[in-house]
Amino acid sequence: MKKVRLFVSALVMTAMSYNAYALNAEEIYKKVNKSVYTIYTVNFYDKSPESLGSAIAVTDHILATNCHVALTGNYLGIVIEKEFKLGTIFFRDVNRDICFVEVPGVKFEPVKIRSSQDVKVGEQVYAVGNPEGLEKSISQGIISNKRKDRGGYILQTDASVSFGSSGGGLFDQQGQLVGITNSVDRHSKNIAFALPTEWITQILFPKVLANAKETTQAAPSSPENPKAIKKIGTYGKGNLTLYQYNQKCFVLLTGKNEFGEAAGSAIWYPEKPGIILIFPNSTNLTKNFQIMNTAFYGDQDQSPSYSKNFLFFDKKKYELVGVRDENSRYPLLVTKLPEDTKNKLLQSSNFEIKYEDGMTVQGYAKTAYSLEGFKEAIEAYDQNCKVNKPSETPATEKK
Repeated sequence: MKKVRLFVSALVMTAMSYNAYALNAEEIYKKVNKSVYTIYTVNFYDKSPESLGSAIAVTDHILATNCHVALTGNYLGIVIEKEFKLGTIFFRDVNRDICFVEVPGVKFEPVKIRSSQDVKVGEQVYAVGNPEGLEKSISQGIISNKRKDRGGYILQTDASVSFGSSGGGLFDQQGQLVGITNSVDRHSKNIAFALPTEWITQILFPKVLANAKETTQAAPSSPENPKAIKKIGTYGKGNLTLYQYNQKCFVLLTGKNEFGEAAGSAIWYPEKPGIILIFPNSTNLTKNFQIMNTAFYGDQDQSPSYSKNFLFFDKKKYELVGVRDENSRYPLLVTKLPEDTKNKLLQSSNFEIKYEDGMTVQGYAKTAYSLEGFKEAIEAYDQNCKVNKPSETPATEKK
């Protein structure tokens, strides 16, 4: 009997501690409402509103919303402290209906993100958004069901969600974001859906390579200290940048997608002109080195394979090779070009990458790399980096 009482007491204490941790609707609203924003799109010609929705601050400078809201009109506006400010889209995944928005000069208060996979059916949740334009409204419900979809779990809820709620947040009892409210079943009441938070974290915090172990060994071309890299200069309208590390120099190029946005980067070593390294999801040099270090020196279980992505240059098509990460993307792609590539690059205005595997990049299908400034970069390389070999010693200096 004593054991039974102790067991019941333990259950009561556990329930009390959980309830003490769980917040009520008022507390959750106070915790998250500053992270919920109203988003409008406006028609360029008559300045009329095209769509109304919601957005959630997922970092201090990024809002997550639905693409079906953000991409409707010509102008994208966010209501911030009762002021209408223009936003810009820097990431779009139309297939998953996830868009990221940035408002220059504005710092947000981000929510805490919880994996949708961990959410239980029957768990109590709260939807916060702008239903019918009623800004920052909260409704309560439970998780009615969940289903796996492309690396995440779409959540079904009976919390009230309607027009204007798209892009809003679905929160658990601790005020953590568990989903992005997306749609309602028009034929049935109390059925709404939220997109997985995994789709957000996969974009914000991508893992470099599947089954790759962290390594402290620094690749020869991948310095442990990024400050060891010396910037020599930036050239031309293509903004090609020449860097030096130890005795080697390389050119960094930044690609642009079909929407004119910066998307991906490439590294080319003049000493190895037949090789171009493509980083489809990175424009950051330090991150590029981390990717190279893992790809070339990490302990991968997978072998490099031909992707369904291609480089188009000098009227020819080249296959790109890489190692997939756990999201089936290729963080680094490599191709072998002819040995006279340097001369071909000098004679060309750009080269293009087309992504046909449907996974490596999301929200766009191709990137173009401008070569305007390549000649100037090579001239700077000859002046700052080229080391004369014995065979190149001028005849007048020979004994």
